[in-house]
Amino acid sequence: MEDLREHVMLRDELLAGRVLTGDARALGEFMARTHALTMRPDPMAGPAASPSVSYSTRFDNELLCGITSAYVFLMPFDTAEASNRHSAALDSQVAGLRSPGSRPAAAAAALERIFRGKRQCLIHGDLHAGSVMVARAVDPGAAASEPEPEAYANGRLRVIDPEFACYGPAGFDLGLALSAYAFAYFHHAAFARVPILKLTKQAVRALWAEYALCLTELLDEQAGSVVGSAAADSAAGLAVTGSMVSSEAEADTGFEAFLLRTLREAVGFMGAELTRRVIGAAHVPDLDGIADEQLRVAAERAALACGVKALESWEGVEGIEGVLNLIFGN
Repeated sequence: MEDLREHVMLRDELLAGRVLTGDARALGEFMARTHALTMRPDPMAGPAASPSVSYSTRFDNELLCGITSAYVFLMPFDTAEASNRHSAALDSQVAGLRSPGSRPAAAAAALERIFRGKRQCLIHGDLHAGSVMVARAVDPGAAASEPEPEAYANGRLRVIDPEFACYGPAGFDLGLALSAYAFAYFHHAAFARVPILKLTKQAVRALWAEYALCLTELLDEQAGSVVGSAAADSAAGLAVTGSMVSSEAEADTGFEAFLLRTLREAVGFMGAELTRRVIGAAHVPDLDGIADEQLRVAAERAALACGVKALESWEGVEGIEGVLNLIFGN
């Protein structure tokens, strides 16, 4: 048990416009630590065991992974699924997504196979903004600017609801975290809240920077080698742009390629999450909570367009700048 009275839901903060880079960095560090520390051999399994075998056995979660497969990747594109719902204004677009030969549907099915088949590390498995709590001062509404460190409880971020945790692809957690900020962006964009939109973009940049840097340092430390100060430096500088991977051969090797593959898969998973929250069974208050129908539909259209584009283009994303352009535009 832990007293979390000084913590509030990240989703509530994002919707209120209190978008802090410190929260994003803390979330990036949480993911990096969870992922990196479970990529090493499992100390409870003996020295000869493969981490992917031992951890995937300990964290087998077939039932809830099956629910994720259905609700995130497959059911939203099923014309016969009665639980799906969407705004009537999106009828024609949704019909296209569910038509035979739909590229987004095929991409979602391919990503589902990655989700089920890639045994990489321990993941939370449901890391949306409603599963994250952040520490605040006694009066969380006092200011929208970055608070002083003393305004935070010891341990500024807590992640809850781990029932979907499993041994899977690191990019799935990262993709859902990116989606949390994307949904907040589309919510505030409907009201043209430009300062908050800028803060949201900064937060996404900070989240990736912290994740890449922390993951680099932890895996370097675990390997007992220098994965390279260059890798750490590039991570600190919001790593893995297209210029860092100059050829297909180079993209198949090295730590930068590992980061790039993780980021690309995260973009695909983000696309599936954005799409299913607009046309599937479970929606988000970032969109559904917009009372004005015209503004709500505009936000839904923007989120769906971003989700579809991410599904169709994730394999070609070149670094964090490509992700930022995908969500926020040029």
